[in-house]
Amino acid sequence: SAARELAGYKLDHGFAGVPKTAVDRLMLRTRTGTRLSEQTGSIQQFVQSQGDASDYRFDGSEFCALASQRLALLDVRLFNCDR
Repeated sequence: SAARELAGYKLDHGFAGVPKTAVDRLMLRTRTGTRLSEQTGSIQQFVQSQGDASDYRFDGSEFCALASQRLALLDVRLFNCDR
């Protein structure tokens, strides 16, 4: 959810490299202006990629150990169980 994305950014403090994150609301309307619904979402600062995971060995031996450990610690703080 958008709130979890923002919480991740605020709790990271630059430790694991979470990009700047903001939350905003968007009002969806018809062409005539009739209100349909309001949705909330998050947006993050663009970060240039250095390739994707498929460019590396499957066992993860080519990933930076320190960066992986920092990400793991952030996951523990956020109770993120899906990585």
